[in-house]
Amino acid sequence: MSWHQLRSTIFTAPIEKIRRHRNHRRQLAVLIDADNVSPQYAADVFVEVAIFGNPVTTRIYGNFTSMPHGWGQFARSHASRAIQCFHTANKKNSADIALAVDAVQLMHCDTHLAGFCIVSSDADFSPLAALLKASGKAVYVFGSQSTPEVLRSACTRFIPLEALASRRHGLGEEDAKRWCRPITDAERVLYPAVMSLGGGHSPVSIRAIGTQIRRLESDFDPRNYRCRTLRELLVQCELFDVKGEKEATTVMFRPPPRILPH
Repeated sequence: MSWHQLRSTIFTAPIEKIRRHRNHRRQLAVLIDADNVSPQYAADVFVEVAIFGNPVTTRIYGNFTSMPHGWGQFARSHASRAIQCFHTANKKNSADIALAVDAVQLMHCDTHLAGFCIVSSDADFSPLAALLKASGKAVYVFGSQSTPEVLRSACTRFIPLEALASRRHGLGEEDAKRWCRPITDAERVLYPAVMSLGGGHSPVSIRAIGTQIRRLESDFDPRNYRCRTLRELLVQCELFDVKGEKEATTVMFRPPPRILPH
């Protein structure tokens, strides 16, 4: 194959395939605070982790002698490493400290790692997340809706566990009322994101909007608003005119309604 043919093949390949291949090559470490997160979210977390990259290291920290055996069973069946952390005096956070020490060691020693997935809602991990991000690593935090803002803002992206569970198990009306947010809250984030990209004058690609939103709000997730995708959320908002499908989707502000003469 000539260079011209090779170049043509590379640059005409579907964008989605290129992105999927790139993400698959990104190696991630998954560090789980078993004292803080229920094992019922385990499967949902790893489905989401696969979107961001390839989890090459998985470690689960907790006192497995005093908790249900869900995480221990998960570790055995998924070839994960379970780190036993006995509670010291007054039940100090020994699992948190072990997780943080290992994360810093991995950051310095395993230079092939592109990012870290921290599964915990504990705000004590916010300095760790900030350190990892400052070192050039992507930091994905998986936590409950009650996770403090300091941890949400310290990471690259925050993923609510309830949203992951709703994708697979569905969401009842009572659960939706308890933690889902109104569309008007999404508009407060979407409006400046689209405006900063020139959406008031010309169409903006949905990929650019997604990138800009993550810069503005690390914990923004369409599933918080009962929408599966960003496109679905933009369609639900009354501010935007959404055209096209998938990667070809473009967004503009809807023109203001004309006032007809009496």
